[in-house]
Amino acid sequence: MIYESQTFRLEADDQILTLWLDFRGRTNHTFNLPILHELNLVLDRVASLPAPDVFLVRSSRPGVFLEEFGSTELARFQSPLEFAALARRGQEACRKIAALPFPTVALIEGRCAGAGLELALACDRRWVVAVPEASFDLVEGDRGLIPSWGGTYRLPKLVGKKEAAELWREGGVRPIAAKRVGLVDEVIRPSETAVRLLTLIDRTREGKPRASIRRLVRRFFVRLLNPIASLKSPPITDESASGTTSEAELRRAVTAGLSSEGEGLSAERAGFTRLATSEATRRRLELHAHARGTARPFAEPVGVIERLPRRIGIVGGGDLGSHLAVQLRRRGHEVVVQEENANGIDRASRRIRERQREQTFAGTQPDASDICVTSEWIGFENTDLAIEAAAEDPGVKRNLFHELERRVRPRVPLLTASTTISVETIQSEVLRPGRVAGLHLPNPDDRQPVAELVAGPQTDPGLIATLTSWVRSWGFIPARVADRPGRLVELVRLAYLSEGVGLIAEGLPTAGIDAGCRRFGMARGPLQWCDDIGLDRLAERTAQLQLARGDNYSRNLLFQRLIQIGCLGREVGEGFYRYGFTQRPSQITRMIQWQDLDEDAPAPYVFDPESALREGIERIVLRTVNEAAAALSDEPDADPATVDVALAFGMGWALAHGGPLRYADSLGLANVVERLASFAERFGSRYRPCDELIRRAEAGESFYGQPAETGRTAPALRIAG
Repeated sequence: MIYESQTFRLEADDQILTLWLDFRGRTNHTFNLPILHELNLVLDRVASLPAPDVFLVRSSRPGVFLEEFGSTELARFQSPLEFAALARRGQEACRKIAALPFPTVALIEGRCAGAGLELALACDRRWVVAVPEASFDLVEGDRGLIPSWGGTYRLPKLVGKKEAAELWREGGVRPIAAKRVGLVDEVIRPSETAVRLLTLIDRTREGKPRASIRRLVRRFFVRLLNPIASLKSPPITDESASGTTSEAELRRAVTAGLSSEGEGLSAERAGFTRLATSEATRRRLELHAHARGTARPFAEPVGVIERLPRRIGIVGGGDLGSHLAVQLRRRGHEVVVQEENANGIDRASRRIRERQREQTFAGTQPDASDICVTSEWIGFENTDLAIEAAAEDPGVKRNLFHELERRVRPRVPLLTASTTISVETIQSEVLRPGRVAGLHLPNPDDRQPVAELVAGPQTDPGLIATLTSWVRSWGFIPARVADRPGRLVELVRLAYLSEGVGLIAEGLPTAGIDAGCRRFGMARGPLQWCDDIGLDRLAERTAQLQLARGDNYSRNLLFQRLIQIGCLGREVGEGFYRYGFTQRPSQITRMIQWQDLDEDAPAPYVFDPESALREGIERIVLRTVNEAAAALSDEPDADPATVDVALAFGMGWALAHGGPLRYADSLGLANVVERLASFAERFGSRYRPCDELIRRAEAGESFYGQPAETGRTAPALRIAG
């Protein structure tokens, strides 16, 4: 042992020098300033040692290599000098690794994100073990920042400018796709790690040429065979119309790096500092910092936190059940899916194969073991967790929970993935109500990784603490939400989508509505999102929610006229957009939707299209603010930050504004109430300000405790022409 601390271990064995990232005693694998200072000292020690054959950097914690610099730590910084010093020290550490006179290898056995990815880029080679958690996440854009430790210089140099732009826009990549673009040199199967690692080290010792030539050849053939893929995202050339943005600063840093490394690093530091001190980035960092501790109020263990389940049983192999099965199998669990008959088994198996294929195309290492699909409850006697994901029918669910209680062991948690049937209703029908709770994953991918946890009145507090620990280990942000139809994310999302469809009915342009919402900061425009979900699936969800609520919530998402003529969205090539070689708005859909309005909403004449569109985007935004505020009064923790985190990361609400409730504070609640009341009078009762907004406005309160702003009007929303 050459060096050992709570954070790093430096070992030498057979001319292999290994720097272990230990981070003992820490709950996460993230940097802070003291750790960064220590890393610089350790690298000075490495440079002074006799040259080894190979210098290996790896993590001792399963499932993670190294993650982004802590958002909580960044949120504490105030002055530009603090951010500039952080960037300079990080660049110094990466330059020390890059300058070592012997081969350097980053061995990645889990999540590699942000600062961790920048350290890996500074190494000569990157080898990744394809464990379920392995991923390369470029998280800076999500936090309103740019790489600050040399990533804007090294990534384009490694994979090419266009590929780097694609990676930054996508925000992450899995091992197979990472090797395809040249980010990774070798992908190792977990079962072959020990033998394969020795082989690769021996090849490195023999001085085999680096893979740069092979990478260039591979990149050439990828572009030759798939030219459209290389044009999918343009290079970083255009600045966003919203001023100093992370994309604009990224463009400047990459352009400067083409001249020299020194100029690139200097531009990177300056851009990082400008962004980090902007108000939009501060809002994003607050959200990320809170997301790290969202579960704290209800995660205090009443008993012992139970270990991760080995086998998970899922009842129902539909869209939701197959999604859960693939997600949980990829995270290393044994999964068994129960279907009612042979036809159900065939359909569920087909859906699971399709989802696994999608993950393979996205760069996820396919798993060798199959997910067991059965109609005989085989394997449920040994499950450690059971999740019901069957049809949204109270009678069906009642029978399934009775059957589950007979099939599983008494202490096994029984969860429902339903969004419309209450946990309290299910608890009233079972013998062990304390082991019943709700778990809902609002999104079919990992781009908005929120898991909604629902407790009924009889749910054991220790079960919620255990579920919180489990979903965090799966990489999701846990958010405890009220036991209401639609939960939280789906409820607000349907309002968002419904308002977008309503603007089409008033004659506003499809592309303008989506572009205006994205310009405000939403992750997706409402109409394209409808197409991605599928209009038939969306109509089914809306009908279920209306039945559970007993009202006409989001009535225009039933799409009766569109579904009749087969306009079902992206899957069939025609929805609000027509899909083909190019994507363009569908004139047929717009014509059919014309004046298909809510009953109490008069159709206005559009005299000024630009002004009408601007007001339309404001209506969409304030409707979601109103729904979020109405939901807050029912939330078990009544915490505005929890609601904002769930909606920002769960439905892609504009991160730069800090979530809908933070945005309402910035406008002033009195202004929000006044504007909503005006919309309610002109466009219908769905805009009527909720009681929570009215109460706080009249009392002069705000959601986050700052003095309420009273004299400010809503700023004009920037929209695309």
